[in-house]
Formats: sequence, C-alpha cells, structure tokens
Amino acid sequence: MPITVLICGKGPLADALSRTPLGREDIQRHRAETPAAAMAAAPKIAPRLVLIDRDLSGVSGLIRQLRTTPPTVLASIVVVAGSDFDPTEIELLEQGANAVLRFPPDAEWEQRLERLLSVPVRKQLRIKADLTFQGLFGDSEMTGRTLNVSRTGMLIECHADAQIGERFGFKLHFGFDDVVEGQARVVRFAGPNQFGCEFFDLEPWAQRKVELYIEKG
Repeated sequence: MPITVLICGKGPLADALSRTPLGREDIQRHRAETPAAAMAAAPKIAPRLVLIDRDLSGVSGLIRQLRTTPPTVLASIVVVAGSDFDPTEIELLEQGANAVLRFPPDAEWEQRLERLLSVPVRKQLRIKADLTFQGLFGDSEMTGRTLNVSRTGMLIECHADAQIGERFGFKLHFGFDDVVEGQARVVRFAGPNQFGCEFFDLEPWAQRKVELYIEKG
C-alpha cells in the first residue's frame, strides 16, 4: 500500500526530496506551496508524513492545525530548515513537529526519513507508564500515561520537568502482569506536561510486544 507524503514548500525543496528515500516508488508525494493549500489537501490525502519549509509564513499555525485536525493529528511532521539553528524552531517543536532537518539533504536525512516512513499509524492508547528520570541528584520516579504509542516512540503525559534530549527509563503497563520495560528520550514538547519520546535500545521481545499491542489496539 503506498505511503502518502505531503510536502509544503516551493521549488528547490520539493525537487530535492525526490533524491531522498521519498523518491521511492511506493511513496505518493503531494505538493502544497502554502499552509492554506496544505490544510486543504491534508483531509483528502491523509498523509503519514508531512514536510514543511521552516521559512514559510504561517508555519507555526500550520503545525498547530495539523496536530489538532483529523486525519493528521497522528502524522509525523518534519520541519526543513535551509540554514543554521533559529530560535523559532523550538516553538515549532513545541507546536508538535517531530524533528528539524537541515537543507540540503544529507546522510542524516536518509536515516531519519527511513525511520519515519517505517512508523505505522500511531494508536491513541491510554496506558499507565512508570517513568524514571536520571539527574544529578539521583533518580526521580513518577507515574504518567501514554496518549499514543507507535513502534518507535510514544506521547506521554506526566509532571516531569524534562528537557529535549533527556533520557529516562519506562515501564508500560499493557495489562495484568503484561509490562514492557525500556529506555526512551524526549524529542519534543507537545503541550502542558506532554512529551514526545522515542525508544532506543529496545529489546527485540519488547519491540515485538509493542507492535502487537498497536496492531490489535
């Protein structure tokens, strides 16, 4: 089944993306030159992945709308930046972007895009999560819950004072005596006390259990 991708940007960006993993035959690429055009197209094509030019006017509002409007509320959103770091990128991550990639495409693009394209649709699952954050003054343990889960990460809600890049241990309670343990790191802020996190070094058995739960979820 084809994977649908929405590219919001003008000429050079859309043309260069055809030379990345997005140029595969199983990828259906749709282009929109403005945020308004992107929002008009999104309900019709239901993209799994959205790439947005950081320098477009209204990009923050576009990401906010994508994150709150079906069917893109669970899509992966990548901001493409054609220059060095800009402070506005923090706001875009807080609005709901999953990642920022530098233009033109390089080796990092290959790895990140392949990973994002392999992510199945996230499931909106409310699961208890025990979290352990490791800081200078010892471990901080707290309980939270997931808001959605994919094979590579999760959106969690808790009262942690976490920072982007911070690693922590977790236990996900899928059911009676059915617990998955692993490590994750914070990759974005998604709202008050909400953090987008990605798994790393997840044991194969734990990875498979997450996938099975999502599939039947």
